[in-house]
Amino acid sequence: MHKKQDGHFLVHKYNGSHHSGLIDKTNGAFKQIVTDSADTSTYVNSFREYKGKYLINFMYESKIYITENGQRIFTSQETFKGGYTGGNNYNFTRNVDLKDDKLYFVNSSNQLIEYDLLELLALPDKTKYKGKVLATTAIIDFCVSADHTATTLTNAGVLTNLKTGRSVTVNTANRGAMTFTSIEQLDNRIVTEGLNASTNKKYYVVFDESLNEVASKEVAGSHCVHNMLLFKRDGLLWILAANSHLTVDLLALNSDELALVHTLTVSSGKNRTFGMIWKEVGAEAIVFGDLQHYTGQPPLLKSFKV
Repeated sequence: MHKKQDGHFLVHKYNGSHHSGLIDKTNGAFKQIVTDSADTSTYVNSFREYKGKYLINFMYESKIYITENGQRIFTSQETFKGGYTGGNNYNFTRNVDLKDDKLYFVNSSNQLIEYDLLELLALPDKTKYKGKVLATTAIIDFCVSADHTATTLTNAGVLTNLKTGRSVTVNTANRGAMTFTSIEQLDNRIVTEGLNASTNKKYYVVFDESLNEVASKEVAGSHCVHNMLLFKRDGLLWILAANSHLTVDLLALNSDELALVHTLTVSSGKNRTFGMIWKEVGAEAIVFGDLQHYTGQPPLLKSFKV
C-alpha cells in the first residue's frame, strides 16, 4: 500500500488473481487499474511514485518495473528482496526508500542498492542499467537521512553508517539474544528494535547520528516489528511501530527517556500485519495485512489516530 502524491492510495490485492488499484481518498471506493507491471503473476511488494508520472513497482522476489502512464519503460536486472526473516515472510512497505532522485532498495542478495533515477530515465537504452551497490554485507533493513546518509541494520543488530563507516552492535547486556528486523530515522535520531523470543520481550533502542545509544525501552511482546513511522509533536519524538501480528506500539522520546504510551490491538487470531503507512503524517495511520490467510475473510485495513 502506498499514499500517492495526489492523496489517493495505491494498493495491491489478491482475489483469485493479482491486481492493483486505487482507493479514493474521499469516499474509500476501490478502482482497479492497469500498471503494466506483470502484477498478475506475483505480488507487488511496494509502490513508489517519482515526479508524479512514474510508478515504480517492486515485485515479490522478482524484478523492479518502472512505468510511465501505465506503459513499462524499465525492467531491472536486479531482483528485489521480497521477504525477510522474523515475523511474517512478506516485505510490504519495507526495504525501499526514495529520497529526491535517489532510489534505495535491498536486492535478493541482501545488499543495499542505489538507483540514480535522473540518470536512469535519461538513458535511450535502459536495458543495461545496473544500480550502485552501497553495502555488500547482508542486511535486514536500512534507513536514509535527509542528506542521503544510509544506515544499515543486520539481523544480529549491527548498525553501520555508510558515510563514516562506523559500525556498532546493539548492546545485549541484560537483554539477551535478539533478532532485529526494522530501522528508521528522523532528523538526528535512529530507532531500531530487537525481539528476544525466549523471554517475549522487545527492546526499542534509539541512537544519535554517530550511533551512540541515547535511550531504550523494554516492551512485552512475542512478535517482532514489521515497520516503524516516526514523527515529532510537542517537542517529543514519537515512534509508531507495527508488529508483525496483532498490535501497534506507540512510544515517546523525551530527551534521553523513552516511554511506552500504549499498545493498540488492531486485529485478532492469526492475523498478520503487512505494514503501516501515514494517512496524515503525525495524525492518522493506516495498518494493513491479512485476516487469517486462506479462510476467505477480507484483508486487514484499519486507520487510527495517534
